[in-house]
Amino acid sequence: MTANPNAALDAGRDLTSAEAQALCDAMLRGSFSDQAAAEVLVRLAEKGETPEEVHGFVVSLLSHAERVPFEGPTVDMCGTGGSGLVRFNVSTTVAFVVAAGGLCVAKHGNRGSSRPNGSFDLLAALGVRIDLDGPAVAACLSQIGVGFIYARRFHPVLKRLVEARKLAARRTIFNLAAPLSNPSRVRAQVVGAATSSTAVTVARCLALLGVQHGLVISGNSGIDDVDLSGPVTLHSANPGAGATLLDPTTLGLARVPYDELPGGDADVNCTLFLQLLDGRAPQALRELVCLSAALVFSTAGRVSSLPEGLALASDLLAGGAARDKFAEYRSFVSHL
Repeated sequence: MTANPNAALDAGRDLTSAEAQALCDAMLRGSFSDQAAAEVLVRLAEKGETPEEVHGFVVSLLSHAERVPFEGPTVDMCGTGGSGLVRFNVSTTVAFVVAAGGLCVAKHGNRGSSRPNGSFDLLAALGVRIDLDGPAVAACLSQIGVGFIYARRFHPVLKRLVEARKLAARRTIFNLAAPLSNPSRVRAQVVGAATSSTAVTVARCLALLGVQHGLVISGNSGIDDVDLSGPVTLHSANPGAGATLLDPTTLGLARVPYDELPGGDADVNCTLFLQLLDGRAPQALRELVCLSAALVFSTAGRVSSLPEGLALASDLLAGGAARDKFAEYRSFVSHL
């Protein structure tokens, strides 16, 4: 690590991955005061975090995290936040859809930081046990094909930086690194990013992490997820692949303004989730989930095209397979 990270940032120099890792390690060990840590985080954000810097922070976070002892191929889907939009828990729902479709899902997530709208807020509202340790998650992955990894449980060291992040009073590098720090070391990952610049950084970081199949999505409405209001930008983690635009209408999906989609906090989303699995949710919400699932299926190599993935997701919802997978998971974790 550079002797003085602030000096490097003052000079406008980006940190190497190794320097960023050592910096994060020092923060997690408590070597910085809350104020000093906040200042470093703000300097990184104002400069603009590089893929190498995010990579260094991810490596550090994983070195301090509890491990999920599961060696099989897994897939994750999550967002990096930052949109400020009211939303439905799309990726949490998609986890059960794609698990019903044969993928092994290690879903990394958390409770909401400012309101109860995170993936684990939804699970708790649905009566699903969320306090699983590494061996318990591994058992879920092995027996059910889906497991949920509670970030607060697996990354307890981040408690040391709660005050520093509050003092920073803005999005920091941890908002980018934490969603990429899945303790199960997934081989395929679909990540949402609210802005195109963030998406590029995250996509390049996925490549540095060695994720075999990675995709970063930016919604048309500034959402870190799929969107039906207009073209969705897709950033492949494959070096040199660049970005492509996907217009949902080319797949036969109706264009729907984002603010017309239902969604809210855990109590609202709990009702919508159950309606969706029972085939009673609004069509736009079902199509949004199916499109997201299709992108996961395609990224992980489960299907050869998005239309095939869309049809598969639709069948899994309409036929009750996703509903059955959720019921199976809820029952299994209640007996662990």
